Amino acid sequence: MEQDKEISAMNEIIASLNNLDDGQRQRVMKYVLERFGVPVTEQINAPIMSPVQKPAQSVGYENTLNTKIVDIRTFKEEKSPRSAIQMAVLVAFYLQEIAPSDERKVAIDSTDIEKYFKQANYKLPSGKNGAADTLVNAKRAGYFEIADRGTYKLNPVGYNLIAHSLPNGDSEPRKARAKTKAKKAKKSKK
Repeated sequence: MEQDKEISAMNEIIASLNNLDDGQRQRVMKYVLERFGVPVTEQINAPIMSPVQKPAQSVGYENTLNTKIVDIRTFKEEKSPRSAIQMAVLVAFYLQEIAPSDERKVAIDSTDIEKYFKQANYKLPSGKNGAADTLVNAKRAGYFEIADRGTYKLNPVGYNLIAHSLPNGDSEPRKARAKTKAKKAKKSKK
């Protein structure tokens, strides 16, 4: 009997959450858990299908120095993107996780690239469709999903690039390994 109540409650929760997007779903779950005194761990805050959108009262990103970053230029300087693709991913992360609540959005387009590249003092992508092409290339590189025509949203790979990989060089292209002596010796016998 007790288990029937639990299953019924779970079915009601699932039915209520089905109409929400991933970010809304995670915020609701976090609120409910906190409301009932259940400790919320990092695992719950981790993205399931898309990155978590932080509550509106959070205005900045906690960097490694535990200081708040509130503008895109400072965030760009901390993360040091090495390419326009990385910068586009950084813009999407900023708008989803860090920007003031009135600027926040889940999906970005070429106008966001132009606006925030300029604000961050980062070189605009060149070419006739530079900003749009940068978004397409970032999607092809595996950092974005298509949200709608011409708009893209971060996927977990893009989220992790900004949150965990930059600026420590993990995203730097790997150099080819040097050949071992055994392979060199084998080739010289031929």
